[in-house]
Amino acid sequence: MVAVEAATGFIVGATSMVFYPNRPEHGFQNDTSAVGDHRGHGLGVAMEAAMMRWVTAERPTIELVLTTTGEANKHMIDVNLAVAYRTVRSIIYVESSVGQLAKRLDGADD
Repeated sequence: MVAVEAATGFIVGATSMVFYPNRPEHGFQNDTSAVGDHRGHGLGVAMEAAMMRWVTAERPTIELVLTTTGEANKHMIDVNLAVAYRTVRSIIYVESSVGQLAKRLDGADD
């Protein structure tokens, strides 16, 4: 789904949804973004709402739509809440280099 500025014809925002054959009842809302000057004016809400209208009309078997947002991304959290998402869990990601993991698993880092 894209938002096009009428005056210029330029794409100024985009959002997308992914569907997987093994989970036909779920949709996964992906990135939503708007070009600089168009941020903060409700474009994200408008695009996500349009996407939801399209999805419910075209895929009536969809029961649940999931999305994720970084904890620090307050603006996107507000957009998601405005569209009617609700927070159901928080996830903490941890990471390590493969080399560090291998050392640890081999007992070399004890």
